[in-house]
Amino acid sequence: MSSLSYLDLSGNIVRSLTLNSFNRCRTLQHRKMAANLLVDIETVAIEKSDFYGTSRLTYLLRQENAIEFIESEAFITNALLRVLRLDGNQLRPSVISA
Repeated sequence: MSSLSYLDLSGNIVRSLTLNSFNRCRTLQHRKMAANLLVDIETVAIEKSDFYGTSRLTYLLRQENAIEFIESEAFITNALLRVLRLDGNQLRPSVISA
């Protein structure tokens, strides 16, 4: 059995959050996974020198209420769409479910 790359896992979480809505991720584990994905999005954007676009994201993720804030579906969707545009590629379909 081949192992899934991190890109596959991230792509699956992206689809789960954008297609099914972040509010369906009711467990703390899924919310932490979403928060970690946002940190990765920030990292990707910074690596691509998109400092302006990530300044607000950086600030918000450092706040104590980051988990509560990212429950905003609009924020999640915009952040995910942003990194997809930066990457320029669509994430490959994944064989696992979040």
